Amino acid sequence: MVFLTSHDLHKLPLEFILKHTKLIWADILWGYEHEFFYWFDVVKIAQIMFKDVEDFEEYDLASSLAKVDKSCVWKVSELIHKLAAFDNSDQENSRQKFLYLSLAWGYENRHKYEKPLDAVSYTFADFNCPDEISHFVPFLPETSGYDPSQHSQEENYQRLLDFWLEYLHRHGYNENMAASI
Repeated sequence: MVFLTSHDLHKLPLEFILKHTKLIWADILWGYEHEFFYWFDVVKIAQIMFKDVEDFEEYDLASSLAKVDKSCVWKVSELIHKLAAFDNSDQENSRQKFLYLSLAWGYENRHKYEKPLDAVSYTFADFNCPDEISHFVPFLPETSGYDPSQHSQEENYQRLLDFWLEYLHRHGYNENMAASI
């Protein structure tokens, strides 16, 4: 068992991300700006996505991004900003995707950590305390009328795990997909 760090929930494996959600350029920009992707991850994604682009200008930008190497890393930000302009999406949609991804990664890897619910706590803090997950953050006081003192520590722990999994299911989580990673 190891201790979980906030960094563990930011540098998610690219394979995991691509299996769990469909990305658009705006998502890639958000993930890059919020340090979920290294520059070479953005290039790898562009290498996958540019083949399906139909707009000529977008194709030109995406193929340029797909060719970036370490000698011209500075181009990544410029190109991904231009590509994100092709998407009709706001940053909140991208934030929601990465909130889900962070929680899914933490849940799938919870057995590796001394305190699995730290994944929820770190995600809660890293995403500016989103209300939609506050009911399964272990350090927050109970507000639904549930009295933790009337239950065992194990029952309270399991209740939070159940809420965590319920959140993931509401956002399309699939245990079978997780097992194949």
